[in-house]
Amino acid sequence: MSSIKDKENNRTIMLIDVNSAFLSWEAAYRASYGSAGNGPDLRDIPSIVGGDSKKRRGIVLAKSVPAKKYGIRTGDTVKEAMNKCPRLTVVPPNHELYNKASAAFVGFLQEITPFVEQYSVDECFIDVTGVNGLDADPVKTGDWIRHEVFLRFGYTVNVGISTNKLLAKMASELKKPDMTHTLYPEEIEDKMWPLPIEELFMSGPSTSFQLKQLGINTIGDLACAGKDYLIKHFKPSRGTMLYNYANGIDESHVHPHEHLPKSIGNSSTIPYDISDEKSAHLMMLSLCEMVGKRLREHGMQAGVIGIMIKDSHFRHYLKSEKLPYCTQCTQTIYGFAKDLFGKLWNGCPIRAIGVYTSGLIKDENKQLTFIHEEDKFDRIDPVIDRLRREYGNSIIMRGGFVDSGMRCVKGGTGDTQYFPHMHSAL
Repeated sequence: MSSIKDKENNRTIMLIDVNSAFLSWEAAYRASYGSAGNGPDLRDIPSIVGGDSKKRRGIVLAKSVPAKKYGIRTGDTVKEAMNKCPRLTVVPPNHELYNKASAAFVGFLQEITPFVEQYSVDECFIDVTGVNGLDADPVKTGDWIRHEVFLRFGYTVNVGISTNKLLAKMASELKKPDMTHTLYPEEIEDKMWPLPIEELFMSGPSTSFQLKQLGINTIGDLACAGKDYLIKHFKPSRGTMLYNYANGIDESHVHPHEHLPKSIGNSSTIPYDISDEKSAHLMMLSLCEMVGKRLREHGMQAGVIGIMIKDSHFRHYLKSEKLPYCTQCTQTIYGFAKDLFGKLWNGCPIRAIGVYTSGLIKDENKQLTFIHEEDKFDRIDPVIDRLRREYGNSIIMRGGFVDSGMRCVKGGTGDTQYFPHMHSAL
């Protein structure tokens, strides 16, 4: 087994993962401030956070432990979940609540150490190497973090501990919920190698299938396969990554700087099939309103625009193009998206539409242009953002949405508040 460099073995890296985040945040909020009254805790009964199956957004986003016992999996449709458990409690998602809960969670970790890297909405890497003696007994520190999160917020987390981010991530997944696990280099052979190949970080369904075709069924099989053998069957970069990960090799560091998105987009499954161009354009405009708002919130400019169409036969179509200049202007984004739509749509009824941007740069790196329309909207868009932030999205809308029956901004936030001191008994 390949070893990690000695200097890397001195690091103490942790991955803090909220258990069933969306459902935990819902349950903790409802227990403290919601309208659930004296009803059962969502975590104690078969329950899921999922969409409305009648509006064709019926996907399981999070599940309780009792729901898992019925074979319900994240990604199942609500209909499939209800078939497995007819008495299932279904809770619609509240992304505004989750965003605020996530921010409070990250804020707490930043009180412990300045070296916090948010990996996802419910996961953070932290580096406690040499920080106030927290690395003297990492397991004790991990247990303290779990206890403190529960006292402050009313939900549980898993803590994975190791010398690098990869092994800390793998450790956090070993057994859930509410556990602290270590996975140090000397523990890889006993704790990680026996696991099925699907459980290796970055080994998705396609990669796992290819590996099994080669007779590689466990992480240990992969670790012992040899780098040259893997490079022969995969791209050199992919084969090297798989070999390194199976052997616990990862030299990346925890980056405490602000997480900058690589792409910003918005999509929506439509309650009815769209068959006319005007309605499709209006739907795209409502999506672009949120994309532009998010770009401006992050202080980013987009250099690439793309659209996605899913038709009534569940066929996906994608098209993107590089922009002649970077922008965060809603009107400009919509104009390019509309042009792409005209090139992509074949007239088949539309079930879902998405607009996304990439090639993002910070505001200060944008090159100046001579486009006066851009200058005008650079002044108007922030005012619209501020009005909508203070009074709601419908306070100001484009004329095409009047009496259209369509929301002027797709995606975004509601009015729910998140209280960082919420608590409840599990």
